[in-house]
Amino acid sequence: MRPLSQHDEDEDEGGKVEMGLLHGSPRRSVSQMPVSGFSTTSVFAKTPVKSTEGYEQIMLQERSLFLAWFLLFVVTSPLVFRYAMGSNIVHEKDTTTLRRVDNVTLHTVTQWDECIDCQDVFGVTLFNLTVIANNVTSPNPDGNVPSLAVFASQDFDHWYSVYAPKKLKDAYIDTWQSTTFEIFNGTGFGCLGGVYHNYLVICMNVFNIAMEYSLGEKVEGPPFNDRCFQVDGICGVPCVSSEDAPDFRGCEAGVIDKDMMVSNETRTFDTGHVKSEWMSNVNWVEWVVLVTIFFDTFGNILRFMPVLSGRPTELESARSCLCEGISVLGCTSPFVSEDEAIFLRSLIGRSVTIFHTVGGRHNMQGMYLDTILNEKRGKGEANRRYLWYAWMEFLTLLARIGAEDPDDYDEDEEYEEEGFSEDGDEFNDDKNDSRGENAVVGDNGEQSKAINRQTSAASTHVSHPRKERRSTLGPRASRATLSQVPVNIRGRSSIADITSMTQTSNQPIAGSEFGSLRVNSAEVVNYDKRVRSSTIAGTNTGPSPSFRNHEIFARMSQATRASVSNPRASVGGGPKLPNIARRMQSIGEATADDPYAEFDDDFVGEPREIDPFDAEEDLEFDMADLLPLVCFLDGWLEAIKDKEWTYNYRKKAEALESIFNAAPLEVYFQGNDLLMAHNCLKNLYDAFVGMQEDEKDHGMPIHPELYEEINWLIVRRGLPDWTVTWSYMSRARLRPMSDKAMGNPPLPPCLFESTRIKPGAIVYRVPDADLPPHDAPENWLAARAATYKVVRFERSVEGSVVRVVPWPEMDRPNGDPFDDRDPSPICLSLQEIALIEQNRGKAGALNVYKDFLRCKAAQWVAEQGIPGPVQVFMAIIDARHMLAEPEIFWNDALPFFARNKESGESAKDYGEMSAGQQCIMVQYPQFFTNVTRDDFLDNKNSAYYTIWQTLRDCGKTITSSGTNAIWEITNPTFSYATTSRIEDTGTSQKYIPRYIAVHLPCFVAYGIAKQTEDYIEAVYRWSTGAVELFWSTIFSPQFSDYVLMLVLCVVFALSCFGSSGFWYVLWIIVLIATAIQASTDKANGRRPLRRPIVSSTIVMNTMYWISNLVSTVWMILIPIRIAFYSEVPLSQSIHRSLFWGFAALLLRAPPAIMTDRIVNMCRFLSLKTDDWNYSMVLWRSSQLYSCSFAYSTLSIITGTGNAFKAKFFDRDLTMWSSFRVSDAAFKTAWDKIARAESFCTCAFFNHLLDYFNLCLKSIIASFSMPDVLTKWWALFLFTLQITCIFVSVNITNVGDTTGIFITLVVCGLNTLLCIDITVLLFPSITLVIGRPARPEYVFAFLGCTVVLSALVNGDTSLQQWNEIVKLSVNF
Repeated sequence: MRPLSQHDEDEDEGGKVEMGLLHGSPRRSVSQMPVSGFSTTSVFAKTPVKSTEGYEQIMLQERSLFLAWFLLFVVTSPLVFRYAMGSNIVHEKDTTTLRRVDNVTLHTVTQWDECIDCQDVFGVTLFNLTVIANNVTSPNPDGNVPSLAVFASQDFDHWYSVYAPKKLKDAYIDTWQSTTFEIFNGTGFGCLGGVYHNYLVICMNVFNIAMEYSLGEKVEGPPFNDRCFQVDGICGVPCVSSEDAPDFRGCEAGVIDKDMMVSNETRTFDTGHVKSEWMSNVNWVEWVVLVTIFFDTFGNILRFMPVLSGRPTELESARSCLCEGISVLGCTSPFVSEDEAIFLRSLIGRSVTIFHTVGGRHNMQGMYLDTILNEKRGKGEANRRYLWYAWMEFLTLLARIGAEDPDDYDEDEEYEEEGFSEDGDEFNDDKNDSRGENAVVGDNGEQSKAINRQTSAASTHVSHPRKERRSTLGPRASRATLSQVPVNIRGRSSIADITSMTQTSNQPIAGSEFGSLRVNSAEVVNYDKRVRSSTIAGTNTGPSPSFRNHEIFARMSQATRASVSNPRASVGGGPKLPNIARRMQSIGEATADDPYAEFDDDFVGEPREIDPFDAEEDLEFDMADLLPLVCFLDGWLEAIKDKEWTYNYRKKAEALESIFNAAPLEVYFQGNDLLMAHNCLKNLYDAFVGMQEDEKDHGMPIHPELYEEINWLIVRRGLPDWTVTWSYMSRARLRPMSDKAMGNPPLPPCLFESTRIKPGAIVYRVPDADLPPHDAPENWLAARAATYKVVRFERSVEGSVVRVVPWPEMDRPNGDPFDDRDPSPICLSLQEIALIEQNRGKAGALNVYKDFLRCKAAQWVAEQGIPGPVQVFMAIIDARHMLAEPEIFWNDALPFFARNKESGESAKDYGEMSAGQQCIMVQYPQFFTNVTRDDFLDNKNSAYYTIWQTLRDCGKTITSSGTNAIWEITNPTFSYATTSRIEDTGTSQKYIPRYIAVHLPCFVAYGIAKQTEDYIEAVYRWSTGAVELFWSTIFSPQFSDYVLMLVLCVVFALSCFGSSGFWYVLWIIVLIATAIQASTDKANGRRPLRRPIVSSTIVMNTMYWISNLVSTVWMILIPIRIAFYSEVPLSQSIHRSLFWGFAALLLRAPPAIMTDRIVNMCRFLSLKTDDWNYSMVLWRSSQLYSCSFAYSTLSIITGTGNAFKAKFFDRDLTMWSSFRVSDAAFKTAWDKIARAESFCTCAFFNHLLDYFNLCLKSIIASFSMPDVLTKWWALFLFTLQITCIFVSVNITNVGDTTGIFITLVVCGLNTLLCIDITVLLFPSITLVIGRPARPEYVFAFLGCTVVLSALVNGDTSLQQWNEIVKLSVNF
C-alpha cells in the first residue's frame, strides 16, 4: 500500500479529520484521526444506531400482549398441576363396629280394633309401645344423647320406618342408665303392615335417624347394628289366632332372633360428605405423564424468558448509522469435500461482498482478508487451489477490461467544466511498495509459485479507433466525475445512476432489487441489479441447449472471433461445451461483408492491450474502475438467486453449466470488452470442468501449511484506502502413520491426536512476541512448518520445562532429510510451544485461521503506521452457503460493533453497563434454496433460525448457528470453543455471559441443504454435541448456571406438587421478586434479568435432547395405554379428566399465543418472510421431534462416552466422520472382482472376500448410523399407531364410543406427525397408500377394519356370510 503523502494530513478546527470532497481534499487515512478515551483504534459510529418509527409501535404492541400472556402462564400453570394432584374426589366413609346387644327389653300392650285403625292401609296399629332400657352403654355418653327409631317388616326382607316423632323431644331418651320410654299413637306411631307376620325393631342410636325418615319410608334391612348401638325386636301375629297363622322365620316366643338382626363385624358406610385426597390414586403412567408435562411447561418458561429483557434487533436501525475508523475484516470458509459448483457459487458471493464492503457507505479504512480454508489435504487439494487461481485471474482481467481509459475524454476540458485548474489534484503515482511475496510454506519450506496459466485478454488485439490503453497499474490521470461514462461499458451508461452523496445524507440504496457502490467521497452509483431470464438468454435449465444469439455476436466475422480467442477458448475446445461455449460457435454463422457497419465504429481502430495476470504482483485499482466488474458480479449473483431453486446441485456438471449460463456479460460489457470478458469466462469454465491431478503423495506424517495470497489496493478518492487480500490456505494436518512406516523412531511414540501437551505430542515453537510485526505472518507460517515431538517433562530451577526434538525423525521418500535442523533435543517452557493440530475439526480450523488473521492484522497495522491495535473481525461462511446480500452482510453488522469515540462504549445502547455491553457476535439466519415444501425433516430449521433466534435476541443471548456469523476477535484471549463438536454453540455459551450477541433477521446467504441421510447425521451431531457440552459444562465454572435454574425448577415443582399452599405462595413471591429485580436492573442501566436469561439459554442449549427422549410418552406410552388397557391417563373420574381441559387452556394455549406474538415480530423484522406460513414451519419441527428418540438415544450414548474420553484421556471432540461405508469403497471392491482374470484364481477369492467384509462392516455400522435407526424408528411408530387403532376398535374398547374416539384422536394425530417422515425414508410405502394417500386406499383400509372387527367380535360368522351370499344370489 502506498504511503500517505504529507498533504493528506489535514484537520479541521476541532482536530477531527473531515472526509473532503473529491476535488477539495484528496483521500486520507483514517489512521490520522485522533482517538481519545479509548486505547484501541476501532470502528466508531459517526451517527447513532436508531430504530425506525414503525418498529417502536409494533414492538410495544406485541411485547405488551406477550408479557400479559406470559404473566398468565407463569401464575396459572402451577394451579393446573395442583388441580391434578387434588382432583381425586372421594366420598367420606366411616366405620361402625357391629356388636351383639342384649340388654334392651321391649314391653308392648296392644288393643285390636278389628284391625281397621290403619284406615286405607290394611293392617294393625300397635298402641302404647313401652321400651324399658336397663344398663344402656353409649359410644360417647358425654357427647351424645340417645334417640329411638322403629322399623317394621312383614317378610323380613322389606323394612320401613314406622315412627316419625312430631317433636324432637319425643325421639330422645332421658337417661342412659335406666329408663322407660313410651310411644303413643298421638306421637306418630304408624301402621305395622299385614295381619299375619309382623316384625318390629327398636333402634337406639345417637344420630336421630328417626327425625330423618318420614313415616313409611323404606329403609335398609338387617344387620341393624351398622346404625344402632343397641337394638332389639318383637314379632307376632296380632289380628288372628297364632294357631291359625303360618310359622315364620326368626320369631321365637314373640322375640326376633338376635342373630338375624345384628352381625358381629366392622362395616364401612358413606357419610354423605366428600373430600379431596392429595396425590392419591395416581399410577406410574400418570406420574410419567405429569412429569413430562411439568418439564415441558418449565422449558417454555425458560424459552420465553428473554422477551422480559427487551426487544429484538431491527436490521433497518443499522442503516441510520455511519461508521468511521479502522478495522481488519476476515472472512473464511472451511472447505472439505464440496464440489466445483458449490465452490464457484461461494466465490461469486464472497467476491461481490468484498466490493460492497469496501465500496459501502461507511468512511472506514481497513484490510479485508478473504480466505479459502482448505481442510482436506491431499485428495482434491491441487484442483481446489487451481480453481482459486483461475477465479483470481478471472477477476483481475475483468477488472482491467472494465477499467476506464484515460484517453476516452479530454481531461483539460473536463477540468474546466468542473471549475478546477489544470493543476488539480492527482493520484499518487507511486507504485505499491508493500511486499509482493506470497508467503507459501510447502513441503520443502520454499515459496511456491503461482499457477502459470494462459490468459485470454493478456495478448488480445481488437480493432479499436481509440488510442492505446494503459494498465490500471500504470500512470493514470485523475477523473473528476463519473458523469461521462464510457460508451463501451453498457452497465455504466444504461443501468447505473450517478448521484452525489454527502456523508450525512443520500444514503446508498440497500436491498435485493437495487445495488449501490460508493466510488468516492462525492458520488455513489445506484444501479438496478435485477437480472432475469428475460434479460439474459440461456439461463434455463434442462437437456435442450439454449443459445445467446445476441446481435453483436451474429454480425461478427470468423476472423474477428479467432482474433479474440486463445487456444483454450477456440471453437471445439473441449468435448462438452455449455451454452457459453456454443455462443462462441454462433459467431461463425455471420456472413455479412461489413460486420461493423452498424455499431458506431466500436470495432474499428487500434487494439486495446490488457496486462496479463501475475499472481505475485500487488495490484491497485480505483473503485470507479471496478464498477463494471462489480455490476457484472452483482448481476451474476442476482441471476443465480433468481434461478437458484431450479439448479440441480446433485449433478455437478448440470449445476456448473446453469451457473455459467447465468453470467450477464452482455448487460455490463460491450464491443471488444465483451469479447474479452466472454473469453475470460470461457477460460474460467474450462478450469472448473477440468481436473487437476493431485501431487504425488510425499509420504510424510505431516502436511505443513500451504498459504498463497494476492493483494489488491482499492482506492476511493477522498476516502480511506482498503487493502484486499485474497488468499488460499491449507492448514497443517497430521497424518497418522505407524512406527514402522516412519522408520521406528525412538520413544515415546507419536501422539497424532491429543488436546494436551504430553510426551509424544507434536508441537511447534510459538513465534516470539518481540519480533517485528511486519513479518508476523511469515514468522507464524515458518514456526508452524518446523515441528517438534515432545520427549519428556523435566523440572528445573525455573519450573517445568519440556524437552523436544525436531520431528519428523525420518527422511523424505527421495532420501533427503526433512529439514536441516539440529536433531539434538532442546528444552523449552510450556509457554513457548503449542500443539500443531490441537483440534482436527472445524473449531480447530477456525482457531488456526483466527491466529493467522491476527498476524495479518498486526502486519498491516505496522505497515500503515497506525498507533495501537485495531478491531479485528472474523466472518464465517460455510462452504455450502453463498453470500446473497453483499451490501448488508458487513455494512449493516458493523454498526452493532461500533464504539463511541470518546468513551469507547458501544454506539448501540443494549441496556447494559459499559463493561458488558460490547457486542461479540452478529448472527444472520440460515436459508436453504433447494428445500421444497416436502421438508418433512425440517431441513430448513426455519423455526429456530427465525422464531427462536428472534426471541433470544430480546435478551441478546443469541446462539451462533456456525455460519453467517461475524465475531469480534480483537481480544487476544478469544478462541473458539473446542469442548464439543458444535463449536458455534460452545463459543456462544462461552462469551454471552459477558458480551452481547445480536441476531439480524435477514437472509444474507443462500445455503444448499444436506440430503436426507446427511441431514439426519447433522441433527444427530448437534444432539451429540449438546450432550458433550452438557458434561463439559458440569465440570466448568458455568455449572452455577445449572444451579440457578435448578433452584428455580425446585421452587416451581413445589408450587405444582406440594400439598401445602405455602409453596404456591412462595412461587408468587419469586415472581414478584423477579419483577422487582427487572425494574432495578433497568433503573441502573442494565439489561433486565440478563443473568438468569443467560443461564436459561445455556440450560436449553445443553439439555434439549431430554425433550427428544420424552417424545416416547406421547408416541408410545399413551397410545398403548389407551388401546391395550382401555385407560386414559388422569381420567379415572370426571373431576380428574378436567385436568386435560385445563392443561390445554392454561399450559398449551398461552405458549401458542406467545409464539404468535414472536411470529408477528418476525414478519415485521425479517425481510421477505411476511408471507411465510409459520404454522407450517412449527409443524415441520414437531414432525422431526416425533421421530427424534432413536438418534437422541444414540447421541446420549456417544456424547457421554466422548465427553469422558476428552476429560480423562484428552480426546478431540471437534472431529466427526460419516458412519457408512462409502459407495466408492463398494465400487472399488467390485471393480477388482470384475477385473479378475479368472474365477478360479486366489486373487478373485481375495477380492470377493474383501467385498463380503465390506458388506458385513456396513451391516454392523448400520446399528450406529442415526439415519438407519431413525428410518426404522419412524416405521415402528407408524405401525404402532395403526395397531393401536385396530386393537382399540376391535378388542379393548368394543362398544365404548368414548374409548374409540380418544384412540382415533391420539393415534390419528401421531400418525399425521410421523407418516411424512416414514414415507420419506420408506418410499416403497407410497406404492400402497400413494403420495399423498389416495382416498380409495383409505376407504379400503377402513373397510378391512370393519370386516375384521365384525369377525373378531363374533357379531357375524363365515357361515352366516355364506347364507347371506346364497340369499343375495338366490342360489
